[in-house]
Amino acid sequence: MGVAQDTKTIPVKVGVVLDLDDVLYGNIGLSCINMALSDFYASHSDYKTRLALTTIDSKKDVVGAAAAALDLIKNVEVQAIIGPALSTQAKFVIELGQKAQVPIISFSASSPFLTAIRSPYFFQATQNDSTQVNAISELVQAFGWKAAVPIYIDNEYGEGLVPYLTNALQAVDARIPYQSAISPSATDDQIVAELYKLMTMQTRVFIVHMFPSLGARLFAKAKEIGMMSEGYVWIMTDGLTAEFLSSPNPSVTDTMQGVLGIKPHVPSTKELKDFRVRWKRKFQQDNPDIIDAEMNIYGLWAYDAATALAFAVEKMADFGFRKVNVSSNSSTDLATLGVSLNGPDLLQALSNTSFKGLSGDYLFVNGKLQASPFWIVNVNGNGGRKVGFWTPTKGLVQTLNSTTAKSFNSSPVSCISTVIWPGGKSDAPKGWEIPSSNGKKLKIGVPVKDGLGQFVSVTRNLSSNTTTVKGYSIDVFEAAVRSLPYALPYEYIPFAKPDGGPAGNYDDLIHQVFLRSKLVMYNSFEKCDELFSKGSGNGGISAAFDEAPYMKLFLSKYCSKYTMIEPTFKTAGFGFVFPIGSPLAPDVSREILNLIEDDRMRQIEDKWFGKQSSCPDSSNSISSNSLSLRSFWGLFLIAGIASLSALLIFTANFVYQERRVLSPDDPRASMWRRIQNLFIVFDERDQTAHTFRKNEVSDRSGVDLPYAGEPSPLAYSVHTESPGDPPSSECDSTPHRQESQEFVIDINQLNNPFEERPTAFDTACRLQN
Repeated sequence: MGVAQDTKTIPVKVGVVLDLDDVLYGNIGLSCINMALSDFYASHSDYKTRLALTTIDSKKDVVGAAAAALDLIKNVEVQAIIGPALSTQAKFVIELGQKAQVPIISFSASSPFLTAIRSPYFFQATQNDSTQVNAISELVQAFGWKAAVPIYIDNEYGEGLVPYLTNALQAVDARIPYQSAISPSATDDQIVAELYKLMTMQTRVFIVHMFPSLGARLFAKAKEIGMMSEGYVWIMTDGLTAEFLSSPNPSVTDTMQGVLGIKPHVPSTKELKDFRVRWKRKFQQDNPDIIDAEMNIYGLWAYDAATALAFAVEKMADFGFRKVNVSSNSSTDLATLGVSLNGPDLLQALSNTSFKGLSGDYLFVNGKLQASPFWIVNVNGNGGRKVGFWTPTKGLVQTLNSTTAKSFNSSPVSCISTVIWPGGKSDAPKGWEIPSSNGKKLKIGVPVKDGLGQFVSVTRNLSSNTTTVKGYSIDVFEAAVRSLPYALPYEYIPFAKPDGGPAGNYDDLIHQVFLRSKLVMYNSFEKCDELFSKGSGNGGISAAFDEAPYMKLFLSKYCSKYTMIEPTFKTAGFGFVFPIGSPLAPDVSREILNLIEDDRMRQIEDKWFGKQSSCPDSSNSISSNSLSLRSFWGLFLIAGIASLSALLIFTANFVYQERRVLSPDDPRASMWRRIQNLFIVFDERDQTAHTFRKNEVSDRSGVDLPYAGEPSPLAYSVHTESPGDPPSSECDSTPHRQESQEFVIDINQLNNPFEERPTAFDTACRLQN
């Protein structure tokens, strides 16, 4: 097939490899490519190049697609290839394009495995499957599902999504407990066997990623065995959504009511509406035997891929192939494969091409079509109902033009519109279920032990062969189960021997490593009281560590003798054990926290332990070993005696040294005056101290010292003239370098120590005279 050529235009050979017997990719894709070139050159008549198409049917076969690509490159010498349709067919075709430098443009091969080949000549003109995993994981997170099982086709197309899906689910704290891989050639019996295996598991959230033909059979069998009923969640990827909902088939959509689908968003424009009408008329004329065909996203991508290639080749100057001279009679001999001379230039032109296409903004980023928002579609009736959007920047939103992103605590209702789930219910399934195909219930092991029946007691009625379980722990568990948003059938199984005795204790189940020689075990409150009374030095204990509920019961009986150290934490105490990964664990834990926050937990505690607002023996005060000031009276006594002794010794020594002050040499001085003088002496500076001795050395060295205040009234210095010095008629105040004679004025001569005293200068003058 081709486009009419003008004598002045340059034909550019382009190959098309599609499955012409496939309506979704082949017939619709080829018709869109032809219409794209007609529309493009009708609006760009001045362009010098014209794409000349050569189409080969790959016959839905990997080898057929490779042979077709090899023939187009070797014999037709095409400059580019549009196709193939399937990811399984594209791998070898990409290798051929790399070798011959021929760009390969696929509008439907979406597997991430293809980009892992890292060929610059491959352009994935479709949404890479890895772009939709974040939309799926946010759906799982929004509805609070903690696990999901991928069901995928066992080939490159199916396996390519699993690593990305696993990482996305782990990022929202959701597990993948099992991966279900179904062979492309699986029979109906094999599909049913795999579905029955999934029914025996707890997880009820399934993510389906496979070819439409296999997916239709899977949903049909799932409905047949009851897996499209209430409680199940099915999410299908964009490949299935585009096939099943673009041209709905009632026989198919009837088997998948309530399924959620992911579908790339296509903006509604006037050009798109006009194209749909024109394409519908043209397609029915060219394919009269195909009835009720509808345009799908792959047809729009095929249209835009042909347009992008037409833009790119117009930038080229000329086109040709470099032949390889190897004698061979085979038209598919790889040794004779030529190399496109303009391959690198065409590669660069395609990478830089961008325009507004029918599918939206068209631009290649690292060889992949840029990511677009996704529709969230709910299969309801004979079609799909859009319930929300997902965008890379805002996450799940109800409308695409929303100006605010989804908040952290948003509920599923605020993220998307109401969903009709399998079974016709609008309430979101919890995402898991205890397998109960034979009416099975959740079995809860109950310990059997002597004493402390307020917590768990097991009563066996031999006449009726029934067992009654009650107690504080039982009431808390049952209150939490009643608050769950779903029904949870359960039954208690006593951990007992056939005769009703205990089958073991907690140490038989949980082995902890600790210093057993320092631990003293007790099995009754009376024994605990006895151990406390003995004390740790006499084979007893100094402290008891136990769950808060046990301690409350103990204190209710011995409130006058013991107390519990604060703070206590309400969530500490009993634990309800679940298997690793059990979906019950977070739900039950959440409901127990809700019990603690309201008054129900207090009511249960009062029921089994009684109110502790008053103590029967309140006359006795509760003793405590906490530290107080009285605990340190010995240290205070020792410190006081030492300080007082030091003070007395110092006072006695000082009085003895200064006893002349108190001596009765002057009968005029009263005892009170002498005591005052003693205090004055005590308050004076000690000239023999180290600091003042340094100053004295400095003075005698002849260094002028700054004025430091009035001299002490108790000590003055005087000097005499040395022999040989000229006599002085008056006192000289200039310092002399000669030895000085020091003397002390008796303090008894000072009747008033505070009166003005002569200076050393005046005293010295009088002595000389």
